Amino acid sequence: MSAALGGIDVLSFSGPVGEHVASIRRDSCAALDYLGIAIDDERNRGLAAEGSIGADVSIGGPYSRVRVHVIRTLEEWAMVRSAASYLAAE
Repeated sequence: MSAALGGIDVLSFSGPVGEHVASIRRDSCAALDYLGIAIDDERNRGLAAEGSIGADVSIGGPYSRVRVHVIRTLEEWAMVRSAASYLAAE
């Protein structure tokens, strides 16, 4: 898909693995270096040390041509909204 688009502007990691597994983010970005993706290893590892991100975080390196973000997902909120919507409809 990136070839058809002529590259990408942003790469986002989310969900349990994307938010919490630094090695997956590191290895994924290393495999995509031809797109101009570079991450800040220290910031990437720091997220894993913290355990859980409190907000969205940029882990792109200073020379990355692509913005790289870790996006906090709030899956529980989506489930609550769906349940509330369902209950309100009854």
